[in-house]
Amino acid sequence: MKFTVHYFASYRERLSLSTEQLAWAGAEANLGEVRAFLQARGGAWAEVMSSSGMLMSLNQSLASVTAVVSDGDEVAFFPPVTGG
Repeated sequence: MKFTVHYFASYRERLSLSTEQLAWAGAEANLGEVRAFLQARGGAWAEVMSSSGMLMSLNQSLASVTAVVSDGDEVAFFPPVTGG
């Protein structure tokens, strides 16, 4: 299965990457598994993917770690929105 992953805001800057295509060995995965896979890359990846408050989306809708990713889906990771 293949799906697109987007990184936004400070995550994009820290990883020096805005979008990538991931090929996954299984027929499906959940967002938690995708996040753990990316975190295992180490370095900046481990730091970003272990960020507290991280928001995730699946096909442009906010989603939890249990949301199932399928072939052709679009996943995004972004930091919590802050303001004042």
